[in-house]
Amino acid sequence: MIVGLALDHGFPGGRELDETIEIAKRLKNIGIDTLHLRRGSYDNMNLLIPTEYMEDGVSVDYAAKVREQVGIQVISDGNISDPVLANKLVEESKLDFVGLGRALLADPEWVNKVRSDKKEDIVPCVRCMQCINRIFFGQFAACSVNPVLGKEYLSPILPAKKPKNVLVIGGGMAGMAFAKMAEEKGHDVTLLESTSKLGGHLLEGAIMDHKKEVDSYCKHLIREIKNSNVKVKYNTRATKELVKELNPDAVVVATGSVPAIPEVPGIDRPNVRIATKMLKEGQDTGQNVIIVGGGLVGCETGLHLAQKGKKVAIIDMLPEVAQDVIFMARFSLLEALRSKGIETKGGLKLTEITDTGIIVEDTNGNKKEMTCDTVVIATGLKADDSLYNELVNEFDEVYRIGDCIKARKFIDAIQEAYQVAVDI
Repeated sequence: MIVGLALDHGFPGGRELDETIEIAKRLKNIGIDTLHLRRGSYDNMNLLIPTEYMEDGVSVDYAAKVREQVGIQVISDGNISDPVLANKLVEESKLDFVGLGRALLADPEWVNKVRSDKKEDIVPCVRCMQCINRIFFGQFAACSVNPVLGKEYLSPILPAKKPKNVLVIGGGMAGMAFAKMAEEKGHDVTLLESTSKLGGHLLEGAIMDHKKEVDSYCKHLIREIKNSNVKVKYNTRATKELVKELNPDAVVVATGSVPAIPEVPGIDRPNVRIATKMLKEGQDTGQNVIIVGGGLVGCETGLHLAQKGKKVAIIDMLPEVAQDVIFMARFSLLEALRSKGIETKGGLKLTEITDTGIIVEDTNGNKKEMTCDTVVIATGLKADDSLYNELVNEFDEVYRIGDCIKARKFIDAIQEAYQVAVDI
C-alpha cells in the first residue's frame, strides 16, 4: 500500500522533517510499505511543484533520510525529468522509485524511449509551469512542447491527401516545430533561416544556467529537423522576390520578434547592451549593471548576470517587476532574485543613458541619476511581421505563427504551429 506524505510544509510553523520521520515509522508499523514523498504544501507551491529556478530533485535528500531512518520504500519527484539522473538516484539507493509528472505530459512515451535506449528522442519538459498554471485558472490542459496535450479528443495529424510544396520562413521554435509536423504529413518542406543556426530566441534563452531544459529542447528540435526530410537553407534572408521565385503552394511565416528599443538619448552609447543579443553573443558587462525592463527577459537576464558575480539592479515602469511571468513561476523567480541580492525598483521610466549610468523619472515626475558600468535593455520584443504583410496578398495560402504575430510564450508558438500543421 502506498501513502502520499509531505516531507515538510515549507513555511514557519509547518511540519518539519523530524516529525515526518516519526509519522513514517507509525505508517510502516500499520502495514504501509511505500511512501510517496515530496516537499512543500499549498502554502509553498514552489517546493510542491518546483520551477525551473530551483535545483533538480528538490525533495530527494529529505526523502532519502526517511528511507534510511524508517527502512521503507520511497517514491519522490520534483524536477527529476532527466533519465540519467533518475537512474542514478535509484542506483545510489536514495530512492526506490522515481515519480514523473510534467515529464510525462511533455512526452507520454518517456518511459518507452528510456526502455528502448532512445533517450535522445525524449521531448524534454522545459519546466515552464504552463500545464499547472492553466489548470489553476480554469483553462484546458496544455503544454509548451506537446501540442496534443489537452486535445487528445481531436483527430491526430493525418497524412496529407494532396502533398504540397511548403515554404517555412524562420527557423526558431515555431518554424522548426511546424516544419517537422508538415514533413510528417508528407509535404515537401523547405525552411529558410536567415542566420547560420536554427533556434531563434531559444538560442539566447538556453544560455542561462537555469535554462538547461530549454537548451535540451532547442537541441531536440534541431536534431528532429536534421533527421527529417526538411530542406534547410541557412544564411538565406527571405524576400518577396525570393518567395515568388520559389513559388511554393503554401507559405508559413515564422519570422519571430525583434527587441523593442526605447528611443532615448544615449541608447547608442558603448556602455549599452541589448539583452537578447548580449546573451546570444556572449557579450561582457561591467561589474555594476542596471537592467532596464523588469519583465521575464529582464529578470532572467539579471539572474544570469548575478550568477556570474555581477551586481545587478532591475528597474521597470510598472510598480513591480515580473508582471508578465505566470503565477506559478513568478514567486519562485522573485525569490531567486532576492537570494542573489538583486535590487528591483518599479515606477521608474528611463529618460536618458549617460556615460556613468541612467537618468530615470518616477511617477511624480521627479528625475534622478542611477550609476552603473553597463546598461542592459530588456524592454520587450515586437513582432517582425513585415514580410508577412508583403506576402499575405501574393499567395493563396499564407500563414503566420509564433512571435511574428505577437511576442508571447513558448506555448503560443507550439499551439499555432500545430494548428496550421493540422489544417494545411
